[in-house]
Amino acid sequence: MADRTSQGAARPGSLADPAAEWDWRGQPRQRRREWTIAAAVALGATLVGFALPRWGPRTDVVKHACVVAHQPGIRGAPSGSSLIDQYGALDPGDEPARHRFVLEQIALGYLPSTWNRWVTVRAQGQKGTRVEFDVSPHGLRIGTDADWVEVPLDGPHFAAAAELLGCRLATEWMVKQTHRQARRDGNTVHYYSAAEIAASLAWYDWDNNTPDGPKMKGAAFFRRRSSLLRRWLDQHDIAGSDLVSGYFKAVVPPIDGITRPRGLEIVGGHDDENHQIQPLSGGLHPQRFFDYSHNVRLARNEIRVNGRPLTLNEFFTNVRYAREFQFRYTVITEHAYRYPERLERWMEERRGRTEPHPRRSAISTTRPTTAVEAVSATPMGSDE
Repeated sequence: MADRTSQGAARPGSLADPAAEWDWRGQPRQRRREWTIAAAVALGATLVGFALPRWGPRTDVVKHACVVAHQPGIRGAPSGSSLIDQYGALDPGDEPARHRFVLEQIALGYLPSTWNRWVTVRAQGQKGTRVEFDVSPHGLRIGTDADWVEVPLDGPHFAAAAELLGCRLATEWMVKQTHRQARRDGNTVHYYSAAEIAASLAWYDWDNNTPDGPKMKGAAFFRRRSSLLRRWLDQHDIAGSDLVSGYFKAVVPPIDGITRPRGLEIVGGHDDENHQIQPLSGGLHPQRFFDYSHNVRLARNEIRVNGRPLTLNEFFTNVRYAREFQFRYTVITEHAYRYPERLERWMEERRGRTEPHPRRSAISTTRPTTAVEAVSATPMGSDE
């Protein structure tokens, strides 16, 4: 077949095109211009891709999400009943040692597997701004899925538990939004009105201290209350991964201009008419205070505003969002409450570990850590 160029059907810009302009390299100038434009577009796309992570919407906040190096609900983990027995065997007068025992169980991964089955809570502002954040479905628990117990801690030790799990304490506004969503879903446990749970309060000897600790702080009381709560949830077909709220007062980060210096901020707990039992306390109690009614709502350190991820601090220090969503402007620090010196040293040791618990690989064949072993692993005596 004859070449089309020999028949005068030259392709535009080809060597046979008499109208083609030639550059010094022997290439048609039109082809040269096309290559130059293509190279410029590719270079521009590369620069834009390099710049967006720095000046565009934040995408690095995901690294602050709750990430644990161990598997919760691990096989062979001790039950909540056995852990609360070990807790009760510790000196009732050494509350920091008891708190550290609970932290040790968290560091070992002795948690129900549902603790990080994140539930997305949604809210919408007055101007239509959409917000989403993720919370744990229930309060902090130790033990297994079938047998767990909720053990209250003071402010610094709750903050340390959140750090061990890579989380933050939910703020007062987040606790309020979480309760609203749980109520819409029908998963609220009324603080006093649920007869069986209220029975735990009637059963307790409020006038005398118990052998294992002062009133409202005894291991037997924690066990009974958790057992009744677990039974109530089962009877009402509320699964461990379902969002549940209303049955505890939440320890939340201090609020600027409201919480007293070195005070513990507490809010929440609802009765059968959805009345809040504990309004913002304003820090009336010191940070080291705790009782049976306290727990925390763990949250990931990310809030999505119209799909754009922000850290909790970026959101709660934004004046425009504070006005639209009616929350109090406050700085969210890495640790909600200052660690006492000995707790700080205990946490520093665990931050330095490359493996949260070396026995992870043999967890199913190794006996559970006892209370004495857990607390004496870092001999510190009583806290200040």
